[in-house]
Amino acid sequence: SAYEGDNIAKSSEAMPWYQGNSVMEQMALLAYEQQEAAAVRFPIQDVYRMGQARLPVGRLESGSLGVGDRVTVWPTQEQTTIKAIHCWPQTQKDQAAAGQCIAVELSDPLFVERGMVAASPQNRPQVSRYVRGRIVWLGKEPLQTGRRYKLRVGFQETGASLQKLERVLDIGEIQEESTRQDVPAGFVGEGVWVLDQPLVFESFEQCSALGRFVLVDNFQIAGGGIIQEAVEEAGMA
Repeated sequence: SAYEGDNIAKSSEAMPWYQGNSVMEQMALLAYEQQEAAAVRFPIQDVYRMGQARLPVGRLESGSLGVGDRVTVWPTQEQTTIKAIHCWPQTQKDQAAAGQCIAVELSDPLFVERGMVAASPQNRPQVSRYVRGRIVWLGKEPLQTGRRYKLRVGFQETGASLQKLERVLDIGEIQEESTRQDVPAGFVGEGVWVLDQPLVFESFEQCSALGRFVLVDNFQIAGGGIIQEAVEEAGMA
C-alpha cells in the first residue's frame, strides 16, 4: 500500500506480482524522456587532453548528441561538428542521451573553456547581461541593490548586482513586504540583475541546470534562485 511505502521509492516484496518500476523510478524515466526530446544543452565543465586532442567534458543536460551532429558553442557562437563521443567505462559511443557525462572531440580547433555551453544550432539558448530572477536569501547581511556579488550558473561565474528590487516576500507569513528596500535572510526577493559578462542561460522550466543560480557574498554562498527571463536594457529604469 502507499501507507507502507510499497513501490514508492523501491520495489516491494509485498507485491511480488508487480515487476515494473517504482513510482520514483518511473518519474525519473519520464524526466529524462522529456530532457532527451528537448534542444541540446551541454555545459562544459572542463577541457581534458588526450594525445593532441582537447576534449570538452560535462553532463549533457538536455537533448541527444550524436557523432556528426552540428553544435554551436556559446557565447562565442562558433559552430563545429561532433567528431567523437567518449565516456567511461566505454571508450567511444555514437550517441549520448540527456543525463550522461561525456567528453566530446570536435572537428575544428575551436577555443573552448569551462563555462561555455554547446547547443543545437537551430535552437539557441538565451544570452544576456540583464536577467530577472527570484532568490531565497540566506546571507548574514540583507541582499541590497547596488551591492556586488558573485553569481554562478552551472560552470559560469560572473560579477552581479541587483539593479532593481521588484518584490519581497516573507516566507514565514506568506505575505508580500511592499515597503522593504532589501531582502533579509529567510525572505524571497524578485528583481532585475545586471551582470559583468553575458550569461548563457535558460528559464528554469526549460533547462533547470541553466536556469538556477547561487549568489556568493564574501566567499560564502548566501542565496539560491531561478532565472525567470532576460530583460531588455531599456527596461532597467
